[in-house]
Amino acid sequence: MLCLFFITTIGFGQVDSLLHEAELTNNDSLKGFLYEQAGRKLHKAGELVQLMDVALKALEVYEKIDNQSKIAAMNDNLGGLYYETRDIKKCLEHFRIAKEIRTKEGDDLGVAKSLTNIGIILREQGEEDKALDYQLQALEILNQLGRKEIAAKVHNNLAVIYRDQKKYTTALKHYNQSLEIKEALNDTNGIIYSLNNKGLLLAEMGKLNEAEEILLSSIQISTTNGYDLRAKYGYKLLANAYFQGGLHKKAYETRMIYEAMQDSLVNKETVAEINALREKYETEKKDQKISELELEKNISDLKEKRKTTISWVVSGSFIVLIVFLLLFIRQRKIKAQKSKVELEQKALRAQMNPHFIFNSLNAIQEMYVGGEADLANNYMGDFGELMRKILDNSGKRLISVKEEMDTLRLYLEMEKLRSAELLTYDINIGEEVDQLNSFVPPLIIQPFVENAIWHGILPKKQEGKVGVTLKMRNGKLVCTIEDNGIGFEESKKNKKSIGHDSKGMGLTEQRLGHPLQIENLNPGTRITLTISI
Repeated sequence: MLCLFFITTIGFGQVDSLLHEAELTNNDSLKGFLYEQAGRKLHKAGELVQLMDVALKALEVYEKIDNQSKIAAMNDNLGGLYYETRDIKKCLEHFRIAKEIRTKEGDDLGVAKSLTNIGIILREQGEEDKALDYQLQALEILNQLGRKEIAAKVHNNLAVIYRDQKKYTTALKHYNQSLEIKEALNDTNGIIYSLNNKGLLLAEMGKLNEAEEILLSSIQISTTNGYDLRAKYGYKLLANAYFQGGLHKKAYETRMIYEAMQDSLVNKETVAEINALREKYETEKKDQKISELELEKNISDLKEKRKTTISWVVSGSFIVLIVFLLLFIRQRKIKAQKSKVELEQKALRAQMNPHFIFNSLNAIQEMYVGGEADLANNYMGDFGELMRKILDNSGKRLISVKEEMDTLRLYLEMEKLRSAELLTYDINIGEEVDQLNSFVPPLIIQPFVENAIWHGILPKKQEGKVGVTLKMRNGKLVCTIEDNGIGFEESKKNKKSIGHDSKGMGLTEQRLGHPLQIENLNPGTRITLTISI
């Protein structure tokens, strides 16, 4: 919905040189263009404060030369920027200015887009009736202009609002209209998206059979057209629908398909095999019923045996209780010492690095704007999976080494893609490391890898490499992180000059319970962690 600086040109030079050139030129049209190019780069870098200043300067230039089209566009950009900073009042103010200008200019398509943006913001603010009015106005204009591809999106917006209002029948009508348009346009991506929305609504309405049919249709279209990521997402939605409908066994089995595709997008034969296993379950219900009867008999026998042992248990319980109380007092002291560090680390894991998250979302947006939809979909899938793993693991004290390394690989892949392939990495795990049955605290390695990238490699502004090695030594896991960056001492100077405090590394060192081994390489740094498993 919201996208800053709609310019197809990549731009040239660095931000400082673009701004310098803008200040020197006497050509106001060129000055505005240079400000826009600088703004595009600042937005990509996530520099919102400086971006706000540049956007306002561009608006001032276009107002000076009375370029109404550009004034409207810049107000749209500022509205999007204020939306990102969650200043909703100013966001709406700029969107409405853009709408007024386009109304005076007779730009009906621009008016429809402004109405849609305003409607979406109002719906987020809980003003559903006003949001509905704006979306309906936009739909009327788009129908008159014959812009069906945009009208389909507005039908979807309307369906969301009606669903919020529990007006399911009307919501379903708009989802169907959106689907009809996508089918008429032969828009496969749009068809899959509309089918998923419709399936979710039907599940919410309690129409599980219809929801199942629709979501299976979405999965089939995704699979037929080679959209493995969308097929994977379809299985996730179907599992949720089964669970919502109380079909927990089907929900579990469908979730297993999703998990299999999550680890490595399995081929069609594997998916068909898993589906066959699910159907086989239906034929095995009678055998399961017999097993349940046998289990009930075994439980009855166990209850009888339990009665004969209760007397022995009661006599020993008193002694156990005394021992337990002594251990409990000692354990409370230990927990009190560890509590502060663990709580701080949980908070750190839950938020991860806001700068990384913000820039990842910007990178996804840039890929979509640049027409790299497949790359953006892959990046978005990895980003969503990384956030899911972090949230899943944030409440756990221990996870397997395999889970830890899967999360680390996802993080490295995203940093590699976002750095335009300037980053390479290598992970080596010794054969003696039992990844499935060895458990470590979650996100114990990632802060050091992140530190190597952001404070070792990126300051060099040239291609760099991170290496991670895991080995077993004396019953403990030894992890070595190497980079060919600027070096530990130079990195400390940089951090000190900008006032940066690496809380992630400090807290992780507390969790390890011993100092790190830090070695200066030529070039780069080697950090060695010894982790009890």
